[in-house]
Amino acid sequence: MGLSRRAPKNDDDRTIPLSEAAFSILQERHREWEVERGSSVVDLRVFGDAGDIRKVLVRAAVRAGIEDGRRHRLQHRLRDTCATTLLDAGVALDRVQVILGHRDIGMTRRYAETRPEALREAIAQTFDR
Repeated sequence: MGLSRRAPKNDDDRTIPLSEAAFSILQERHREWEVERGSSVVDLRVFGDAGDIRKVLVRAAVRAGIEDGRRHRLQHRLRDTCATTLLDAGVALDRVQVILGHRDIGMTRRYAETRPEALREAIAQTFDR
C-alpha cells in the first residue's frame, strides 16, 4: 500500500509506503472527491504549497506550546521524528532510508537521532537478563 508521487528534489517517481489507516483515509477522501468534483483525481495538497504547509505547522506548534524559534525547520523535525520513531521500533536503517526517500543512507543517519533512553533500553534488554 502506498502513495505514488514525484519527488520534489530530483523528479524521480516513488511510492511512499502508507499504513492501512492512512490508506483508508485516502480512499475515503478519494470517494468524497469523486462525488464533490466529478473527478477521480484527488488533490492531496490540502494545505496548498510548501509555504502554506510551513504556516500551518508553525501555527500548530505555537498552539501546542512547542515553538522553538526555528520555524523553517518544523517540517524537517517531522521527518526526524518519523525516522527516530521507526528506528526505535526496530525498523532497519536501510528500510527507513527507503521510507524517507533518501538515495544516500548517510542522509538518513542525519535524521535518525538515537535518544539516550533508547540506548539504555538496548543495554538493559541485552545484559540485564
